[in-house]
Amino acid sequence: MSTWIFQARPDRFDVDGYFETHPSRFLWRVARYAEEMRIGDEVFMYRTGVNAGVIAEAEIIDTVKRRPEEADAKPFYANPAEAEEVGPRAQLRVVRIANNREILRRDWLREDPVLRELPNLKMPVGTNYPIAPEQADRLRALWNSSDVAEQNMAIQAQAKFLAASGLDVLLEKYRIERESRPARPKTQITSTRTYDRAALVVAIAKERAGNRCEVPNCNHPTFVAEDNVPYTEVHHIEPLSEGGKDTIENVACLCPAHHREVHVGRRASELAATLRTIRCKSNVTAASPNAPQQAAREGN
Repeated sequence: MSTWIFQARPDRFDVDGYFETHPSRFLWRVARYAEEMRIGDEVFMYRTGVNAGVIAEAEIIDTVKRRPEEADAKPFYANPAEAEEVGPRAQLRVVRIANNREILRRDWLREDPVLRELPNLKMPVGTNYPIAPEQADRLRALWNSSDVAEQNMAIQAQAKFLAASGLDVLLEKYRIERESRPARPKTQITSTRTYDRAALVVAIAKERAGNRCEVPNCNHPTFVAEDNVPYTEVHHIEPLSEGGKDTIENVACLCPAHHREVHVGRRASELAATLRTIRCKSNVTAASPNAPQQAAREGN
């Protein structure tokens, strides 16, 4: 696996505005090294300008081909004619978009004994850069050192945005994404082990359950979050740490109390068995036009 830096120039493309739409995948123009890029390669997105820095992590999921720009990206070009150009583009899957606190600033990179030699800092006029293995290791370590709780908050924010599309649209996006995204999320080793969870799975789990706890007859008090939606959490029935998959078949929507109980409570194994049964039922009926609503009813 190779690691690349893809450089974004805000004066030509509003990359921040585009990433605020929470794309799960996107195309990126490739000017050099197209023949060396492979599916599965790691990409760090670097924004130039006044607030320069690494703003996102992605993975190449399709090789470089001549193709038009995606329709949803065209409004973010400063020059509409450039948006209409057909050119060599790689297709990437978003792994994580940094919030403002997580961006790896250019000034920090310049002060780092390993990263100060990054090619985008030495030759800022280019667009695509391969980086050395020791630079990739160092960049990855800094990128993954941000707080796990902040990463989870970013996933929740992206899931809220996606939920506005409605369950049918979410399920279609999920079907398409499953073709390129592994069911087992990549792990990142820092001082703790973290997982690249999919916001789309979180959004579907909550919408499928109607933002209600799926434990039968749940009567735990809950509260309404600031977006006026009942607060719930998404639980992996087979834990990721034990080989469970980050798929809609392996998650359940729970109230905070039941989520804690299924992890550390005396009835944890009983609750886990109940959730497996509920999910098995919903998976069997998934082909039915009313399956999402039926699954939500059976869970409450």
